[in-house]
Amino acid sequence: MKKFDAIVYGYRNQDNGMMYIGFHKTSDVNDGYVFSSENQELKKAWGLGRLRRSILYRGTAETAITMERKLLKYGNARRSDKFYNNSNG
Repeated sequence: MKKFDAIVYGYRNQDNGMMYIGFHKTSDVNDGYVFSSENQELKKAWGLGRLRRSILYRGTAETAITMERKLLKYGNARRSDKFYNNSNG
């Protein structure tokens, strides 16, 4: 199995479909990291167990950062009511 040093992950709220996309430096997708967002709606959904995580990318940190930004920009996350993200990367 090929090694990786970063991931891009996504959460989707199972109730309303809202999404959060993030980047995390790790070589273990099960390291316990959740997200760094301070968004209270996202935190509440997490606390209620309503978020489902998907790993969107595993690889280099440089590529992961680029992918996160491209995904957020494509979805215009900072202006969209479909995202919890407050910025486009």
